[in-house]
Amino acid sequence: MWTTARAYTPGMLDLDHPRTQFIFEASRIEEQMRGLLLAWLSGEALQGQAEILNVLLPRLHDLNRQHFGHAAGISATLNRLAAAVQRFDVRRFNLNCRGADSADAQAAWTCFLDLAERPGDNFGTWAI
Repeated sequence: MWTTARAYTPGMLDLDHPRTQFIFEASRIEEQMRGLLLAWLSGEALQGQAEILNVLLPRLHDLNRQHFGHAAGISATLNRLAAAVQRFDVRRFNLNCRGADSADAQAAWTCFLDLAERPGDNFGTWAI
């Protein structure tokens, strides 16, 4: 985790912790990303790769640097997600797959869950 003085106890965010506002900011960014990734999984929309790589992930990296002590674990989780999103090939997905059949889309989704939905090396948004 990013610190020994966590902004949450198991299963619950401490609203009075100084990092709480930044955890909520990370959550807002993650929700934008969630929508794009869910659209990939369902096959409804295939855009958003550039937005994730060039806008959303850099914003999360900035939050980590500025407010989470540039935690190596958070950086590693973000880098794994970036690598999975980069591997997603929209052209191949369009031609060969339908929705969740895409291994690349599934890999990106799994990395996203590590960021947003599970305890681990992340911002702790799962505790909201």
